[in-house]
Amino acid sequence: MAEESAAIAARLLSAPAFHSAPHAIIYVHCAKLREVDTTTVLAEAMLEQKKLYVPRVQDKDANMHFLHLDSLEALQEVPPFGIREPRPTYSDGSERQDVLVSDEPLELVVMPGLAFDRQGRRLGRGGGYYDKFIAAARARAEARGEAPPLLVALAFRAQMVGEVPVEPHDARVDAIVTADEVIACSPGAADALHNYDGLTYVGHMMAGAVAGIGEHVAMFPVDTVKTRMQALAHPGQQLHTSVGTALRNILRREGVAGLYRGVAAMALGAGPSHALYFASYEAAKQLYGGNAEGHQPLATAAAGATATIVNDGCMTPWDVIKQRMQVRHSPYRSVLHCASETWRKEGLSAFYKSYWTTLVMNVPYTALHFAVYESAKKWLVGSSPAAAEAEAAGAGGSGGEPQQRLSSGAGPLLTAAAAQAGSAGGLAAAVVVEDEEEEEGLQVQLVAGGVAGGLAAAATTPLDVVKTRLQLEGLGSATRYNTSSVLPVLRRIMAEEGAGALWRGWQPRVLFHAPSAAICWGIYETSKKLLAP
Repeated sequence: MAEESAAIAARLLSAPAFHSAPHAIIYVHCAKLREVDTTTVLAEAMLEQKKLYVPRVQDKDANMHFLHLDSLEALQEVPPFGIREPRPTYSDGSERQDVLVSDEPLELVVMPGLAFDRQGRRLGRGGGYYDKFIAAARARAEARGEAPPLLVALAFRAQMVGEVPVEPHDARVDAIVTADEVIACSPGAADALHNYDGLTYVGHMMAGAVAGIGEHVAMFPVDTVKTRMQALAHPGQQLHTSVGTALRNILRREGVAGLYRGVAAMALGAGPSHALYFASYEAAKQLYGGNAEGHQPLATAAAGATATIVNDGCMTPWDVIKQRMQVRHSPYRSVLHCASETWRKEGLSAFYKSYWTTLVMNVPYTALHFAVYESAKKWLVGSSPAAAEAEAAGAGGSGGEPQQRLSSGAGPLLTAAAAQAGSAGGLAAAVVVEDEEEEEGLQVQLVAGGVAGGLAAAATTPLDVVKTRLQLEGLGSATRYNTSSVLPVLRRIMAEEGAGALWRGWQPRVLFHAPSAAICWGIYETSKKLLAP
């Protein structure tokens, strides 16, 4: 239970809504009632100097007040369960401030419960304390023209049920944080609480754009070699029978500039397309459960496939322009010239002729790529010497209890004794801020990205050959297939050129995708850390 509590707290602490709320209500957990431990949550709120309020039952008529907590030492145990509540007065004897009579807004309420369902229905302990308070807090916010507070419940896995029976007056929560996921139960809750490593959608879009441009510009010469090797229909026509030969021929006939023809189109397309790509992936990964503990290959594969559909809709036209400018003796002077001439002669369909083929290729490529990458990262981190040392030292916490490490993906790590249900002094001492190096470092990301990119690229080379042929159809001596379907083109290539033609260019393709994936993931993960709050 302590481990599950730590995971729940870590997920809440990395949520944007937690850090952006200057005024918050956070319950003080009771070990005897088997509530999710809020030790580290309360301590972090104090470290961030939030205006913090905690519950105190004033009477037996279901009236619970939330009083300002200025110090953890102000908590005292109340029988019979040992629930810790704030003293009614400050140390100077003045009455402790009630959140409902405060002149300040309330942005966040973190609350417990007995059971929850995915629609936000909550089963309390029968007193109606939170329901009455929430009704009053919402009425107060409406009267003051303020947004109502975000209601967040913390739940163990065993507390999640199919459906909770409720009465009309029972308040639903906006989100439920478990050890495995954040369940958004109301509009807007997903953006407020889904951290995606501490970033919002915009943050992931920015990191993705930087990564996409950096990756494609760095690897563009290899992509040019691959395109030249795949472009011509018959081996006898080819000038480029190997990667080395292709590179030498291009440099001898066209110079270094020949390796970068079409790079402007790629840079213009890679920025926005990769922004959508990574933001979509992070959102889909969270939705499908890819952020849960352990290896989640199916969830990450599905998230990668979803992101590809979004990315390719943006990137395919730019890819067509790029490849038409990469071929030898390309008639186009610039990106604009290529786009306008293609539009004039072939219409809009020329830019999307290979879209479905691109999806057929990229969906399995990205699914395999992302599944391998995420699992490889976890395997590399778990098998590192640092991980072994951390596991061996796991029993070195306070009082012999294992220490739980909580991190939002960047910055200081919070370490806390797993189950501190004792005095306020013990609560305050439980949290230590340490400037430690991230377990998942750049080296892990580069290796995992390279392995994933190379493996996925090799496996999908035949589909890439078909995509390239369709994108170059009608250009110079390139074969016309008069179809945009994959299977007819595959059959024709095999019939006319043999099965070996489907694997033409696999070496430069792997040489491109292995380092480019390593570069892309390295830049992306580094950018996320730099952009994280």
